[in-house]
Amino acid sequence: MIQTRAADLTDLQEIHRIEMECFGSTGVPISQLQWLLEKQGENPSLFIAVAFESENSELKGFICWKSVKDSVRNHFEILDLGVGKTFRDQGVENVLIEHISEVAKLSKAQGLTVMVPGANLGAMQFYARVGFFPQNKIDNIFMGDSAEIM
Repeated sequence: MIQTRAADLTDLQEIHRIEMECFGSTGVPISQLQWLLEKQGENPSLFIAVAFESENSELKGFICWKSVKDSVRNHFEILDLGVGKTFRDQGVENVLIEHISEVAKLSKAQGLTVMVPGANLGAMQFYARVGFFPQNKIDNIFMGDSAEIM
């Protein structure tokens, strides 16, 4: 059974390994992941949770999000979700979405959002399958690309 918990500094190397497997050179640098895991001071707004099979097993995946409190509503924005290549097709991503959904409910957040590059059809299909729907489209006039906010 796949479990989740808040990430800590001991997870740094495995989170970075998964990040590189998923995103390669465009992934988040290890120094930034370390900063995230050190909780950014007294009132963190960025969080990481990890998925694993048993306490001593390697991590299967992680999810990173930020808490957004603005004039419209308080919500969570998913920034990064990664699943190790040997653990894909095991439902790890679904468990991570369930985790953040539960944390959002407990925190009384009023929703979840994620920005997905328009070219990443697999991610768009996944998020639609788990209940997200397109809200806005952002065009990048410099790069000729677009992203959906779901």
